[in-house]
Amino acid sequence: MTGASRGIGAAIATLLAERGGKIAVHYGSNEDAAQAVCNSLNGVGHRIFGCDLADATSAPDLVERVVEAFGRIDVLINNAGAYIAHPVLKVTGDEWL
Repeated sequence: MTGASRGIGAAIATLLAERGGKIAVHYGSNEDAAQAVCNSLNGVGHRIFGCDLADATSAPDLVERVVEAFGRIDVLINNAGAYIAHPVLKVTGDEWL
């Protein structure tokens, strides 16, 4: 699952592990956080995978490494968050879309 080293992604990974899933915890830059999430998951066989998904050409390599480690991917959760500051009184209608 992408973006599983913190926040919503870590919560989703935790829930799926509690339900018996074997989790591929993806991280972009914080390997320690990903390892902490991985270590906290119920069950066994979870692994971490680093990959800079800002570079779209790296995504196929991530998929290949996960399939090599697990044999297949049954569920993929593409979880990414971004924050862009927009002062409420200055945002146009188009910017909300």
